[in-house]
Amino acid sequence: MRFHQLHGKNISFDEQRLVATRFNSFTHSMVFSERALYPGELFIVEIEDVTDRWTGNIKIGFTLIPPDQILDQCTEDVVYDHILHIPGKILNK
Repeated sequence: MRFHQLHGKNISFDEQRLVATRFNSFTHSMVFSERALYPGELFIVEIEDVTDRWTGNIKIGFTLIPPDQILDQCTEDVVYDHILHIPGKILNK
């Protein structure tokens, strides 16, 4: 499955949008699938490379909110760790 064309500003894709690479910072690195997953559909996340420039982890989540609405809420002051989903809203804790 390809990545959605909308993404955080610290992400680049390969030509087919099958591989995402984070650069520059640990923030603004959200990616989304090109389409919603079907009920019961499996997906695979493969980590091809790591860096020693940052410590942390990968977070995977699911949402019904369109990527453009999520990215509009992710400004410099939003720490991604604190984004919560409440039906119809995105909140910063």
